[in-house]
Amino acid sequence: MKIEDEIKQVQFIDNRHKMVVNIMFTARFIEGKLERLFKKYGITSQQYNVLRILKGQFPEPICAGDVLSRMLDRSSNITRLMEKLLSKNLVTRKVKDDNRRMHEIVITQEGIELLDKIFPEFNQIMSEHIDISEQNAGLVSDLLDQFRG
Repeated sequence: MKIEDEIKQVQFIDNRHKMVVNIMFTARFIEGKLERLFKKYGITSQQYNVLRILKGQFPEPICAGDVLSRMLDRSSNITRLMEKLLSKNLVTRKVKDDNRRMHEIVITQEGIELLDKIFPEFNQIMSEHIDISEQNAGLVSDLLDQFRG
């Protein structure tokens, strides 16, 4: 469905304005679908993002600040996120030997298993709602990179 129909707006200032509105609307659409999925498993999209980062780093530990620098939402409260994940036994935390103010984080087996449970449904959402060729998906991604400059 066209953005004009979705938000019931007849015209835009120009195509750039229309593009930005469409990006924002589409991002919210995807976020809504994914939030419902993550909620079913008792986590948030930010927690999922942290777990994916940690799984990519596994078995090596990573400092919380490095996790934050890789996150999609860099305004997240990384300390609070880590505490929530620790309380769910999805990550472990250890004080770094050479700098007691820094903590190293590692995903637990339970965290890996949770991601493994979520992934098929995540993948299904992506394939159901993003009916676009691999080539066009690459083009859109490249255009979004260009947009951010």
